[in-house]
Amino acid sequence: MGLLLWLNFAIVISGKGQGPELDKIEKDIFIKKIDTYKIVYDCYNRRQTTTDKIIVYAKRQKTRIKLLTYEFGDNYIEDVAIKYFFNYPFIYVTSGHTHGHFNGALFILDLKHFKTTEVKLLPNHLKNKAPAKLEFRNNNGIRVEKNKIIDGAYYRDKNGVNYSVDVELKIIKTGPNDFALKAMKQVVSHD
Repeated sequence: MGLLLWLNFAIVISGKGQGPELDKIEKDIFIKKIDTYKIVYDCYNRRQTTTDKIIVYAKRQKTRIKLLTYEFGDNYIEDVAIKYFFNYPFIYVTSGHTHGHFNGALFILDLKHFKTTEVKLLPNHLKNKAPAKLEFRNNNGIRVEKNKIIDGAYYRDKNGVNYSVDVELKIIKTGPNDFALKAMKQVVSHD
């Protein structure tokens, strides 16, 4: 009995068996090769229901240059990909939530200056076609589907009917290595 008590005391003193979990890091997950660089990311604490963050790097031989840190909040990672628009590379990050929500973000990848910038939405000047007095549920962020870029959100009316409000976007060049998303058309659907 004394030995068991001493072992428990030794575990408490050494800190083993207590405290926060150590970060689990998956390193150098390959995305794509661009010119002489491999674009890779490290994924921190990937779980079935959440992921803490990713850090994207440009890697050549033993050199790793940090390009982007993306934190997922309550979401889990779905995919990290390179998409091309106007022959420029963009990093496209998608994530999901256990409630079925989706989120996507698009970043301009500038390998000349080794930086990334999130592509911003220009102010929307479309007339809102959604019914009045809808309760906002969640925003999906950016979805890239084949040749379409869509920003979408979900709403619910007072009778419990769910609405999807999608805005088709067009990527436009606003300056050297600078892009924005312009709203082109709104589509409203319900279940």
